[in-house]
Amino acid sequence: MEHKTGSFAYSYFMGDLTENFSAWEFRCHCGNVKCGPMQILDPDFVEVLQMLRNDFKRPINILSGYRCPLHSLSLARPRSTHTLGIAADIVVAGTTPVHAAMHIYENFFPEDIGGLGINWEKGTIHVDARALENAVIWRYRRGRAETIRTNAQAALLNMKLLETASYG
Repeated sequence: MEHKTGSFAYSYFMGDLTENFSAWEFRCHCGNVKCGPMQILDPDFVEVLQMLRNDFKRPINILSGYRCPLHSLSLARPRSTHTLGIAADIVVAGTTPVHAAMHIYENFFPEDIGGLGINWEKGTIHVDARALENAVIWRYRRGRAETIRTNAQAALLNMKLLETASYG
């Protein structure tokens, strides 16, 4: 099965986008029967995720990538970076979300990753390739996103301390 998206064609085979990422990992999970193949997926964003994976030297699982216009979260936020094919909710194998977020912040923010969200409760990280002038970091708290308005590195360090105190 092959589809065309952005400026490249892809199939649903392991490593068909980059060495470690495949199109099927980024597919919409809305479950709507009218949800067709992925319409948008930015090849540069997928390359950034590959750089992240290479830098971590660990697998990165894509929990949510592209979201079609029929996805319930797209209906709530139609201009989401997920609908633009430049976002993913991820888990970095063998590390905590705060540790992974610190590493992404120190090495990839804001030039490659312009949106960084930490969901400590679910153990996930949102990364996206929004424009540099719109770069933002947030955390999810009780299911709601809260922009980190203080120094981002200090906020992430505080979360890391809380995480260590909570989980050892």
